[in-house]
Formats: sequence, C-alpha cells, structure tokens
Amino acid sequence: MQIFLKGQDLHTLDVSDQDTVLDVKNRIAQLEGLLDCDLVLSYAGISLEDEAELSECGVQDQCTLNVTSRLLGGMIFCMSWDGYGVFQDHFIYPPIRISV
Repeated sequence: MQIFLKGQDLHTLDVSDQDTVLDVKNRIAQLEGLLDCDLVLSYAGISLEDEAELSECGVQDQCTLNVTSRLLGGMIFCMSWDGYGVFQDHFIYPPIRISV
C-alpha cells in the first residue's frame, strides 16, 4: 500500500500493512538524514507506538501520516506548601529554596 508522510517535506512510501511504525520511522530517517528515535508519527491526531503494526493503527492505503520531531525539554517545576521548589526531569533533585 502507498502512504503519504507530511512533515517538513512530503514523502510517499510503499509499505506493507504488517510493517511497524518503527520500520516507517527508519525509512523516514534515511530519507531525511535524522535519527529514528527523534521522530514522532501520528495519524488522526494520535501518536503511534513504535511496536504497533500499521494495520493495528488503522492506517490504510493512501493515508497521510504526520511526521514531527521530539521537542527538547520536559523538566517540571513543582512548588511544595512549605515554599520549596523542586525541578524534576527523570530524577528527583534535592529541594531548592525559592525566595519570594
């Protein structure tokens, strides 16, 4: 089947419905010169999981998938009741006193 990939450029790929999302990401990465782990594929407004087959995601012939790249960031700032702030990424850091 043929699918369209809409990102910075428009690409057309011939794929099988048994191909996984990661297979498609690998092909896009080769075309664009990017890393597949930096790409996010979405269809009908829903981000697709790497392990899922295209047929499981509802992707059919002549469908258009959106291609975006992951954004940097994701750090969360939390303020506790006692006035301490904590920055959280993947690790919990010691409290930081915030003067107001």
